Amino acid sequence: MELANASFSVVTSIATAAEEQSATSEEISRSVEEINQIVGATTDGMNQAAQAVAELSEIAQELNRVMGQLQNADDSAAKISC
Repeated sequence: MELANASFSVVTSIATAAEEQSATSEEISRSVEEINQIVGATTDGMNQAAQAVAELSEIAQELNRVMGQLQNADDSAAKISC
């Protein structure tokens, strides 16, 4: 009888440990899914930021071009008035 009780205790302990491991595995799986969602959102945000930086770069180049034209126009006007 003692052997049966000991065996039952071991089986119960193993079953409890298996349930805990299963619950932990499910929690890890949920956490990994949340991380994947965060990574996806971060990637989208980085792509949008890169696009905005590219657009700002184009605008800055155009502004430099216009400023150069204005500067040349001012220089030409100053030479004519002299």
